[in-house]
Amino acid sequence: MIDPKLWSQIQVTGITEADYERAVRHIDTINAMNNLTYNGIFIYDNFKMDHYHLTSNTFGRLGYKRSDINNIGRIFIDAFITPEGKKAIWKAYAYYQQYVWSHNEDEKRSIVLYCNYDNLTKDNRQLPCVKCTPLEFAPDGRVWLSLGITTTEPHQKNDIFGIQNITRGEIVTYDMQTDQWTMQKVPTLSPKERVILLLMGQGLAVQSVAERLEMSENTVATHRKNIFRKLGAHTVAEAMAFAVKYKAI
Repeated sequence: MIDPKLWSQIQVTGITEADYERAVRHIDTINAMNNLTYNGIFIYDNFKMDHYHLTSNTFGRLGYKRSDINNIGRIFIDAFITPEGKKAIWKAYAYYQQYVWSHNEDEKRSIVLYCNYDNLTKDNRQLPCVKCTPLEFAPDGRVWLSLGITTTEPHQKNDIFGIQNITRGEIVTYDMQTDQWTMQKVPTLSPKERVILLLMGQGLAVQSVAERLEMSENTVATHRKNIFRKLGAHTVAEAMAFAVKYKAI
């Protein structure tokens, strides 16, 4: 049973009990999607600060029980995240709401928030990286429900919070040290670089890629160096992960 005080605050946004009943329709779709990926999928209620729905494997790969994360907004974060990390998380979610609210209807649904929690833990334990995007909006324009996944994709050490606007091709990242958000353009690859990265992602060595594309090995190696530089990657696996993240391939 939801706390009456919290429910009254939610109602101010225009969300009603009928909206919660209507949102049940998403659950079957989420469970079906779960058959197609090893990533955990969830729906997060930004007003209750709780999960609306979790698939069975959401955090299981990391050894956490469902009871550990049923209230990630309070229990999970309080148990594992540093005080500085908790402040940063709430700031990130508040900025996410403000950022989404400030954009038009078409762009709102192309915005992705990512949080890399494992850089914020008290004891260096492995926590999931979470990516979410708006699923349902309240009448006042704020994000009510977010659709999210848990992932173990690689990321930079200081790459803790970010908001990606896919439509505009830009990303806003948060620096905990300076308490500032910085906007930058999402890295892009040339058509030739995309082909080379995809071939390397299939396990082909520089020599094999050069033979396939009828190029010199030096040319392929130069392209690979430029790909790594653009994406901030050190390995092919990282380059593939970052390229997918930035929609560069």
